[in-house]
Amino acid sequence: LALALSGAAAFGVWQFAPGADGGAASPITRVQPPDLSVKGTVAKQAQKRVAADSIEDPLPKGAVARLGTTSLRHGVGGTALRFTPDGKYLDSLGGGWLRRWDVDTGRTLINLGDGPRSNSKRQLVSPDGKVAYMVRQIESPKGTKWVCVIYDMENGKERQTYDLKLPDKEATSSVPIMISPDGKLFAGYGSDVLLWNTADGTVAHHIKPEIGEFTARAFAPDSKTILVGDDAHAIHVFDLAAGKEQRTFGVADVKGVGNMAISPDGKWLVTVHGKATPDILRLWDVAKGIEERSFELPKDCSKVESLFFTPDSRTLLATSWVKEPPRADRLNTDYRIQIVAWDVDAGPNGRLVVPDNMRGRYAAVNTDGTVLATMDGIGIIRLWDMKTGKERRPLEGSPTELADVRFNADGKTIYTIGGDKVFREWDALTGRLLKSLDTAPKGHWQRFVPGRSALVLAKLIGKRKVIEKKVIGFTNDQWSILDPMSGKVLLDLKDFTAVFVLPNGQRIGAYDDDGGLNIYELETAKLIQRVKMPVKDGLVVHGFTADGQSLILQNNDIVSVMDVQTGKEKSSWNLVRNKIIEAPAKKSKKQDGPKGPPGSKFEAVALSPDGAKIAFAVLHWQPKDTSFIRISVLDPATGKLLDQIDDEYSNFDKLTFSPDGKLLAAPCGDWTARVWEVGGDKAKWRFEGHLGGITALAFSPDSKRLATTSTDSTALVWDLAK
Repeated sequence: LALALSGAAAFGVWQFAPGADGGAASPITRVQPPDLSVKGTVAKQAQKRVAADSIEDPLPKGAVARLGTTSLRHGVGGTALRFTPDGKYLDSLGGGWLRRWDVDTGRTLINLGDGPRSNSKRQLVSPDGKVAYMVRQIESPKGTKWVCVIYDMENGKERQTYDLKLPDKEATSSVPIMISPDGKLFAGYGSDVLLWNTADGTVAHHIKPEIGEFTARAFAPDSKTILVGDDAHAIHVFDLAAGKEQRTFGVADVKGVGNMAISPDGKWLVTVHGKATPDILRLWDVAKGIEERSFELPKDCSKVESLFFTPDSRTLLATSWVKEPPRADRLNTDYRIQIVAWDVDAGPNGRLVVPDNMRGRYAAVNTDGTVLATMDGIGIIRLWDMKTGKERRPLEGSPTELADVRFNADGKTIYTIGGDKVFREWDALTGRLLKSLDTAPKGHWQRFVPGRSALVLAKLIGKRKVIEKKVIGFTNDQWSILDPMSGKVLLDLKDFTAVFVLPNGQRIGAYDDDGGLNIYELETAKLIQRVKMPVKDGLVVHGFTADGQSLILQNNDIVSVMDVQTGKEKSSWNLVRNKIIEAPAKKSKKQDGPKGPPGSKFEAVALSPDGAKIAFAVLHWQPKDTSFIRISVLDPATGKLLDQIDDEYSNFDKLTFSPDGKLLAAPCGDWTARVWEVGGDKAKWRFEGHLGGITALAFSPDSKRLATTSTDSTALVWDLAK
């Protein structure tokens, strides 16, 4: 819900009363990104059929503008990058998607898969770059089976489909993770080694370890052997024609092989153990079966993510996790990714390839060794010059996820804040970036001030709260209201548990540990009033009425309205008695959550800008896993039910009224935004098109458009007028 007065505010959560930004239902418009969800769609063809943004990237149906770009944006869940042999194209894979990019332009040429909505568990591209394989998990009456669909990477069209065969129930490998250099075999990941024929999915070999388990594998460049590392750091060389072990080499009394890579010329094998502690990379002479030399990882390195050689086999590269310097505003240790390169013939010391601030978890080098491609956890792909370490194509838009969004008061521009703490101003009609300002203090968490579009509320975590040597939270939170255009701080608030903004954005309410509501005038930063609040466990403040004279509170099942001047309760009512939420049902030891007896729980709460309506979104579940969302709109003063909307369940924790109070919107867990019409019975719109989860949304001042931000680094503007 929101912040309880009795406890410290959770990081990244704050509560406010929405401001100016903030009949029968029409049929649902299910909006999908046409070039990203349709199998094998070619971008140039898609651009002829759908609207495009300012740089000609196709827009999802229902969207009128994109802030940012889909250029070199794979989407959340990427796991691998591969250059084509000619170096002209780059393939990105993972998360249910497979994309082909033009390296020179950054445009996508082929898009396969449907992201998290897809049942595709593995995406692979043949070494020659001509064929793609999408392995899907299919449920049938006989159980789960794995189906491989083959696509032509020249045009994105489907070629062939077959079932992957399994040798027996003891096989631990079930999904292919790599292809042999000649393109004839898949290798699966598990404690054994399962090899399939790529032509028809039949089993070529099933290799089981005699002792322990296999932990890593790599095909030899000539495709005649496969090298397999085990949990004792022994490397087994298997003949692929006979499926038998030829020889074994390794090192005794060392932790198992966690990662390995073989050089393109087949001469070298590099291994590293899989524990999350600093270690060395061991370079093996494959022909001799001896350890030739070792390479030192940086002292602050905690784990190697991937290993690979340059095409000429002379340079070894590793992406590794590195601890960030300690920061006062974080409970847990933060990490970044660095890429280190070693000259195979030189000493043990490596060099950093790209700047320290890059977070490319997955990487690949093109055929001539001049370009390094990296991809981070949210799917942003970057191209670097291998010699200079400079970025070849500077990022367009935000280099990280967008955290919040707000329309300007005139509706002509849109403001966003990214995970990089940068304030950006965009043209609301074209999506063109107008300004990019890095004015906020680092280490601050930021959100927009409702009612004052261009002001930002920044939160700096205070001192760490430690009990029994464990950090369990923070105390003495500090808040700042700042103008991102100039970087000027208008108001500093220290040692408050929560901060609230009055509806007109002119005054700020801050709560202290003694239960006092302190109201400040924003322009003068003067304290103009302090009201003593009741101190109760679980007390939540939803916001102010439009006149700023009353505060709407909730204590468990009781909703009340308090007079700000006197601190006295004006009215109250009960959510259970009003049948908004069900009383907790008794459960047996065998029953848990939605599988138990009927029940309900809060998902989100919203207060209309005028304070005249309060909406509760509640998950209701029934036996046999049937569940639905019910949104109840009530008069906050009396508890009178004004409207009720039932819809299929999708988890969300935010609910927002439009400025005119006629619409409700929520960012849902299935990466869609739903918009309900007050007085309707189901979602009027269901917008779909982001390549990651939706982080925030905002209505335009006239309630005719909706802007959504996402972890995919972009924002989309949707048309609500049709």
